[in-house]
Amino acid sequence: MVVPWLVLLAALCTFLLGVFVWAVFEHFLATGVPSTLQHPAKFRFLHCVFLYMVTWGNILEKFGICSMPRLIQFLHNSVRIKKDPGLVVTNLRFGTAPVRLFQPKAASPGPPRGIIFFHGGEAVLGSLDMYRALCAFLSQETDPVLLSIEEDSIFPGSINVPPSRLSLVSEIPPSEFPPDSTSLKGDNKNIP
Repeated sequence: MVVPWLVLLAALCTFLLGVFVWAVFEHFLATGVPSTLQHPAKFRFLHCVFLYMVTWGNILEKFGICSMPRLIQFLHNSVRIKKDPGLVVTNLRFGTAPVRLFQPKAASPGPPRGIIFFHGGEAVLGSLDMYRALCAFLSQETDPVLLSIEEDSIFPGSINVPPSRLSLVSEIPPSEFPPDSTSLKGDNKNIP
């Protein structure tokens, strides 16, 4: 009874190692590292890990277990994000769209400013959780209140309205989010 389980475990370990060796060989055979890169070993390691995840995504997709974007979302969302003591993060909902409000705890030295951040990924690879660290960094470093929006389905097409006229901004009290000094940012394709 024990022998079949050991054979199965050995086969699984061999398969996992084989996929990793495949990713490493693919990296060294197909990837050129620029000579001006400061940390080529770190680049090589991260690229091999990326290729390993993509290979697993392809294998799981071929077997019909899950799609590659869902696997990458799962892996990314499984990483624990540490709470930032300098920020107050509030999860809100506008209609069906979840949004996240990042507010610095320290008072701003100048007039209050705001950023509305639209993440990219077309709801395939982008999510509020995937962009949480970036939004927290932006809110801390630039000192505005930041509103991160989950879905770009709220604004189909290009977003060409001034931020102060967006309906979701008017739903937040002006003391928490300044509508007159707000800008649109993000890596979404619809941001002009």
